Amino acid sequence: MKHFEHPLKHKPSELLWRMMLAFSVFLFVCGLVLSPWDTLLPGLAAIHRSPDVLISDYFVIGGMGATMLNAGLVTLASLLLTRRLGLTYSGLSVAAILIMGGFALFGKNLVNCLPILFGNWLFARYQEEKWNKYIVIGLFSTCLAPFVSFLYNALSTALWLRVAAAAGIGVVIGFVVPALAPHTASFHMGYNLFNVGFAAGFVAIALMSVLRGFQLDSGSVMIWQKGFPPLLTGLCLGALVLLFVWGWLLSDRELRRLGRITRHSGRAVADFVFMDGVGPTFMNMAVMGLLAIGWLWLVGGDLNGPTLGGVITIMGFAAFGMHPKNCAPIVAGIWAATLLLRYQPADPSIQLAALFGMGLAPIAGQFGVVWGIIAGMLHCAIVTTVGSVYGGLNLYNNGFTAGLVALTLVPLIQSFKKEA
Repeated sequence: MKHFEHPLKHKPSELLWRMMLAFSVFLFVCGLVLSPWDTLLPGLAAIHRSPDVLISDYFVIGGMGATMLNAGLVTLASLLLTRRLGLTYSGLSVAAILIMGGFALFGKNLVNCLPILFGNWLFARYQEEKWNKYIVIGLFSTCLAPFVSFLYNALSTALWLRVAAAAGIGVVIGFVVPALAPHTASFHMGYNLFNVGFAAGFVAIALMSVLRGFQLDSGSVMIWQKGFPPLLTGLCLGALVLLFVWGWLLSDRELRRLGRITRHSGRAVADFVFMDGVGPTFMNMAVMGLLAIGWLWLVGGDLNGPTLGGVITIMGFAAFGMHPKNCAPIVAGIWAATLLLRYQPADPSIQLAALFGMGLAPIAGQFGVVWGIIAGMLHCAIVTTVGSVYGGLNLYNNGFTAGLVALTLVPLIQSFKKEA
């Protein structure tokens, strides 16, 4: 039987573009079917007015339909911008654009991201480089977008001054994070896939310290929708199955090509698109998305803005470092930690820790299951407390925590192995 031959099989960048464009369309479709149309514009307005402090579930703030439309807008804007800049798409750029869509379900919108991207453009101009060299890290830098929203809402001054202050802090973030991120990568030696979240955590601590000096504090927020909406769940599962089939066809209908991905430790830089091809990468993305949703259901968790954002983020990084083999020990470690600590697997913070803690997957991939479990347990213990240091204004709180875990644990592992 003649195998299917995709006309773009040997053009990975174009295939990735089409996949992400299809993802944007999927988000728009979800937005139109999940809520009455007359609630969409008011919901989007509520989302853009939100201070966006963690954890702010846009499903509650603006409704499911408006939230999915917001994610579609943010994803499509990111995709069109990178296309306009002539970016060659890779596993890393897939991770960056999908994480934009994922966090547009609980913290990002076009308004609070724009000043940061402008600061990123200024940094490229300052370095006398083309913007496409820095745009990916600029997209990741929008993890600090809540600073823009929070400052606008927190100030009780004239409107123009609130806008200027909010935009100004966004520009500073967009300029500073790209300068810091390459240095923090050397701290954890590629064992934290969420490196920009680690770098942004230090920037967030500095900015929050200054804001607190002016008596501005974000406090704690817990806006969280419970449950597993049946229609949303069905739409997500259907989309993941279609993505898997697409990858299977691109892989000449050979499932064994998916298994080849698991031979990689995942340590950055681990771009599965260039290592194993687009087809196996698509299958890995689908499998990781299905497993993430399955885990949430198994522990009695929820499918809402933050957790669906986590699922989408995992799918993005399934093109750049994550696969079932190196992620399972991390999740097992987080689950084991709940048996020893005061938490339950279905607690909101633990649900997110299990999803985003997979940024430590390279530790399990490089050093084995036992160290992966230990990394997961340590991550669970730290992530539930560290967010208060920067007032919940770093959306990649787990990325910062994962950097601390890797920075602490990897030298110890290497020391023990050296002694052995």
